[in-house]
Amino acid sequence: MSWTNIDLTKINPSDLNLVADGVYSFELNPGAKFNEYGGIYASATIVSDGEFKGKRVSFSYPNPDEYNWSAPALVRLVHATGNEVQEGEDGPTVLNRIAGSHFSTKIVNKDDKTGVKRSNLQTMSVKPSA
Repeated sequence: MSWTNIDLTKINPSDLNLVADGVYSFELNPGAKFNEYGGIYASATIVSDGEFKGKRVSFSYPNPDEYNWSAPALVRLVHATGNEVQEGEDGPTVLNRIAGSHFSTKIVNKDDKTGVKRSNLQTMSVKPSA
């Protein structure tokens, strides 16, 4: 099916194939970057066996000027993968350098500000992958 054959007025945004709540193992993807709000956008792929293996999940670390937990949570992810931040690295640089590293954390489904249910990777609960 191509985009030209889809009637977007008949598409329900709530019909997304959400990842079920639970703990998963992930592989950090390359491509981390700053977003327009001063935060960091990143993604990881589920490597745990099961129906969601291979599913890509995006997540972000908001601007640390506004959210004081953001920078420590990012460093916690780096350490959970068995890596260290090197002198002079910013967030996207370190995340892209350690792309391919593994970690585990929870996925929790909840409604976003618009009422659409989303799968949320819990950035403050990362641990080394089992």
